[in-house]
Amino acid sequence: MNPQYGKAVERDLLFREADRRAHGEPQPSWLDYHLGFADRSSAKHAEQMQETMSHPQTQPKKESNESIGNFIYNETAGLRPTSESGSGSKQDLHNARVGAGTVGRNLGANGKKLGKPRTAPTQLTPREAKAVKSYGPAEHAYEDSQNAARNAIGDKNGPTHFYLDHGQEKPKWAKGAPKQSYGPFRNEAGSGDVPKGAKVWIRVY
Repeated sequence: MNPQYGKAVERDLLFREADRRAHGEPQPSWLDYHLGFADRSSAKHAEQMQETMSHPQTQPKKESNESIGNFIYNETAGLRPTSESGSGSKQDLHNARVGAGTVGRNLGANGKKLGKPRTAPTQLTPREAKAVKSYGPAEHAYEDSQNAARNAIGDKNGPTHFYLDHGQEKPKWAKGAPKQSYGPFRNEAGSGDVPKGAKVWIRVY
């Protein structure tokens, strides 16, 4: 609408481009291509770079260690060791919790959120929040779950499923042999899908 204003803007842009090139910026900008300062054969690449900078990709929010620990606790709080060493031991249960936490991390690495219906929630119920402060076994299970969360590492190509096997039919997604298997442990909880007193294995896929 105003030719003088347009020329002033163009002069300002030219000055900025000259200053940028004088200070050794390594790559030509989109304006270089527009004004003919760079090879037009690379203009498409410059436009793509400009579009990427204008619309940055949204990264999935990472679950905190505490959230992962709560998730592990909600899945495994009722489990108890059945042996002093080896399979089913206290160490084996800790390793199983790390395995469950790793699945949680891997889901996050693939942009998926924890929580129902896919997994146990990442928050404690009021009842469990009270139990972990006043009931010894729950307190120990919670502490071990939080430690397991700190040791779990996410990998986009790692396992993304696990389930508590107490002799029921396999989930439809559980094809072939599990990548890791832990247990058996004894379920001391009196509620949920796993019967009280049942022997339980944790199968990671």
